[in-house]
Amino acid sequence: MNQERVAHELDKLLLHDATITRESIDQLTERTPQGKIFDLLDAAFAGQAERALRLYEAQRAQRVEPQEILAMIGWQLRQVALAKTVGSHDLVREGKVSPYSARKASTIASRLTHTKLKQLLHDITTLDARSKRTNIDLDEALQTYLLQLTQISPAQLAGDMCVVETAIFSWQSFSLRLAF
Repeated sequence: MNQERVAHELDKLLLHDATITRESIDQLTERTPQGKIFDLLDAAFAGQAERALRLYEAQRAQRVEPQEILAMIGWQLRQVALAKTVGSHDLVREGKVSPYSARKASTIASRLTHTKLKQLLHDITTLDARSKRTNIDLDEALQTYLLQLTQISPAQLAGDMCVVETAIFSWQSFSLRLAF
């Protein structure tokens, strides 16, 4: 969030009332869904199904459409794949990702094996394709996907020591190829 926007939001809150409360923040400020998607993924990867679904429902309550949530999850998983491949420092420098996003992506990446990350990316791309080609309930499908994320076994968490040499991600075709 840029400084000008923060100043604008703060001015709006102070004009409403000299005392800023959670209620006034919720009522008067514009929410950004992107920041909560990392929280949603963190909860899912930590096995916190209820929290992950609450965060998902909060996105839906803010009128964020399932297709947008799917795209944000795909984007976040892309960041995770890049963090797994190049590390957070290079992700900030080369990928032009904020240090916060790089740190969050690295945390998730450190918990996943390369094999599991590839599977997650395959699953999300398949879900994306199905949502565009067939008549599925994407809202329900995303909730099921999140529940599947919460069921990741310890063996699928970071334990393998494979080194990813290259990661090529194409947003247009929404595919990832990892070379080992």
